[in-house]
Amino acid sequence: STGRPRIEIITPSIMSGDTKLELPGIVRALEQTKICPRVSGYVRSWQVDIGDKVTAGQVLAEIDAPDLVTQLAQARAHLASARAAVERLLAQHRYSRDTASRYANLAEQDLIARSQVEQVQSQASSDDASVVAARSDVAAAESSVQRMVEAVAFSHVTAPFAGTITSRNIERGMLVSDSQCTELYTLAAIHPAR
Repeated sequence: STGRPRIEIITPSIMSGDTKLELPGIVRALEQTKICPRVSGYVRSWQVDIGDKVTAGQVLAEIDAPDLVTQLAQARAHLASARAAVERLLAQHRYSRDTASRYANLAEQDLIARSQVEQVQSQASSDDASVVAARSDVAAAESSVQRMVEAVAFSHVTAPFAGTITSRNIERGMLVSDSQCTELYTLAAIHPAR
């Protein structure tokens, strides 16, 4: 013997046997989610049913949310009022600034006291600050309107991803709430499955 290990080579072949190998398993959707409303209101209509295939962004249901529509109208009215206040304060600021300029000229000619000039200059500065504050109010009102527009848009319930509707739990006229998850649909993406 030369000290080398002996290696045997065999060719694999298919063998038939009487025993089966069974393994347990579960097939699940790659993605699955419960779809809940983001607004409170009454279901106006539902567009899809169990077994329907949907695309991402497709409208699944519409919710009537009259409270949100009212709040949006109020936010828009507040924005209009805030913009009008800016215009009024700008006019007042221009007047006080022009008055301060005239008073400064009169003071240079010794026609009025310096204290009067300081008083109108102080008013002009105060009016300038009022304009800045009013513009901030407009920005806040614009933000509020934008937030309400986005909230009203949530009255259209859409699919977050493409898939198949596996359950529908809504009917027309049903009251749904955004504070507690009222499950409207279950959506599953089953191509591919895991």
